[in-house]
Amino acid sequence: LQTGNNDKYLRLWPEVSQAKTFLRQHNQESPLTGRWLLHRKGGDFRRWYGNQEYVLDWADDGREIKANPSARPQNTKLWFKEAVTWSHTSFSFGARYEPAGSTFNVEGPSYFSDDAVFATGLMCSAPVLYLMQLMNPTMHFLVGSVSIVPTPTTNQRTKQATRDNSSKAIRLAKTDWNAYERSWDFQSLPILTASSEPNPTLESSYTTWITQNRETVDEMKRLEEENNRLFIDAYG
Repeated sequence: LQTGNNDKYLRLWPEVSQAKTFLRQHNQESPLTGRWLLHRKGGDFRRWYGNQEYVLDWADDGREIKANPSARPQNTKLWFKEAVTWSHTSFSFGARYEPAGSTFNVEGPSYFSDDAVFATGLMCSAPVLYLMQLMNPTMHFLVGSVSIVPTPTTNQRTKQATRDNSSKAIRLAKTDWNAYERSWDFQSLPILTASSEPNPTLESSYTTWITQNRETVDEMKRLEEENNRLFIDAYG
């Protein structure tokens, strides 16, 4: 979607009433009952998960946007499906898993697959990053370039291994995203619940939280390196 006027039709999700924000995450055929729809719009460089920050004003089934000659509402039949997304404008290609339930902007293009988790792992791999740098020497990562990335032939064992690694990486990135108030799934600050001591202090909670973060970084590094090895072998 190109709205024709982002300042008018897009808001950060905390700016509007949650009661007026429509969530279509399970029933793809349920009627649109809210004015605001979840909307992905690229954002800062980030891999695996995150950057769900915006909502779209789609009042009266987008009547105003559809009437705007500067707008381009395209591929709306693919709205609300799970996908792989990335920031169209960024210093580096960073793919992210997008669960079902949102619409997408021209700055947050989408790659649709029967296995979005595996596809996210593929798009986050070193071979694909290398190919994207060859095809996109600028800061714009185009849909056309992503659409011609060759998918390697993988046996069932390799595909399951890369899918398992990708699923874990997505889960770690999601936990990190939800740890801050920028996420609509935020519950509480991790530093307040990190320590398992009966009477935790701020110091003990902070120490535990930092240790957990380091372990998460090490685990993410391990998962990415394993996926890179599998995909490099698959590409030959």
